[in-house]
Amino acid sequence: MLGLKRYWYLMSFLFGFFMAFTLFSSSNGSVITFPHPLFQKNETTVINQLVNGARLFLIDETNKKIASHVLELSSGVNTQKLNTLLNKELPGSLRGNWETIVAIPPQNPVNPIIELQKEKLAALKTEIKPIKPEQITNKSMTNATAASLGNNKKIVFVYQTHNRESWLSVTSPTKLTKSVEHPTKNMTLIGRKLAEKLSEKGIGTIVNTDDFYQKLLDQGNSYVDSYEESLKAIQSAKKKNKSLGYFFDLHRDDKPREKTTVTINGKEYARIFFVVGASSKHSDKNREFAEELHNIMESKYPDLSRGIIDKGEDGGDGEYNQSVSPNSMLLEIGGIENSMDEGYNSIEAFSEVFEEYLSKAH
Repeated sequence: MLGLKRYWYLMSFLFGFFMAFTLFSSSNGSVITFPHPLFQKNETTVINQLVNGARLFLIDETNKKIASHVLELSSGVNTQKLNTLLNKELPGSLRGNWETIVAIPPQNPVNPIIELQKEKLAALKTEIKPIKPEQITNKSMTNATAASLGNNKKIVFVYQTHNRESWLSVTSPTKLTKSVEHPTKNMTLIGRKLAEKLSEKGIGTIVNTDDFYQKLLDQGNSYVDSYEESLKAIQSAKKKNKSLGYFFDLHRDDKPREKTTVTINGKEYARIFFVVGASSKHSDKNREFAEELHNIMESKYPDLSRGIIDKGEDGGDGEYNQSVSPNSMLLEIGGIENSMDEGYNSIEAFSEVFEEYLSKAH
């Protein structure tokens, strides 16, 4: 504040000196009078002249401007702008003309939360690395292959030539065939389960549920004519679905439980036997088909497969309808002493085996 006092004293001195000089110059030593009653008296003292001169000086606008310029030149204080006085006396105060300081809003207001989210997203993207072809697992390849087939494109036909084959836990042997059979609880249910599991994996499948046994009875035909009856169903399906290429005929063996059952990871399965028709024109191709399925099954479910057997006319039908395709197979699912649930377990495993088989660009 000492600086302010110093400037004030200097300003007062100059201001008084300038007014006195003006009074005496303009009046030539005479007395100045004013029209207002307050100043009607003759006042000859120097003090009264100074006061009257000051009032006269302040009334004149030109003199006001002169005094303002004198003060600004001597002290840097502009009487019209208060901030020039504050600039001199307040530490850290802004310099210059305050009127030029205008808050300009941004053209595009920024939301700090959104900007932070963008930064985090950008950082996250930099951490994501592209997947190389060699990093794709066999499982993902399998799913892609199965999905590419599509449920609308039917490639698998499932049927049961001896459709009434069943289990001792469900029924007892019939007099006609001396076999364990049931009109509804039979291999048809196993076929439906296989179609369901394959379809879940995106593999288009058709399952035939005809009661071939009843058709033979209706026609008066022998049980040995079963394959001729099931062949009619295959041929009909092929006409309606040109994309069919795989044919699985599901049966149940008559061997005892110790030969037809396996426990894997605490779960019981009905073992699967691959039967190749030695008399079929595709016997070599069908055997290759069986061998590949067997090998995959051994790698995924050890000992679930009972192996592969070639059967000619001397051991049965010999053909087993396998001339319809080089990808035809007869599957013996367990035996008479297995349960239906054990058969379901095996079918689920086989669906995984076949899915992997398809994933190998067949």
